[in-house]
Amino acid sequence: IDFDWNEPMHKYYFWINLADMATTMYALENRDNLYEGNYIVNDRSPELEKLFLQKALVTYAFHEFGMFSGEEVTDDWLFLVNAGITIATINNYRLIVKYD
Repeated sequence: IDFDWNEPMHKYYFWINLADMATTMYALENRDNLYEGNYIVNDRSPELEKLFLQKALVTYAFHEFGMFSGEEVTDDWLFLVNAGITIATINNYRLIVKYD
């Protein structure tokens, strides 16, 4: 099974990644003392295209490894991935507010 928009965890994965990118870009463009902490991106102030490419490559890898297969074990992993991205997004927002 491929990415399924009718599957709530798949849909959440898309939207939380979008929120993560949006809060990251907002923080980098509007707060001089904040920087990207994701070691995969390896850039303190990446451009939107670089963040998008990183998200696309990770999503492609997840797809190839069967992360969106709907099997119980992959659903558990997808839940953990979604939780991690949610925590990162909340932290982005927290830092935006903190350094306002």
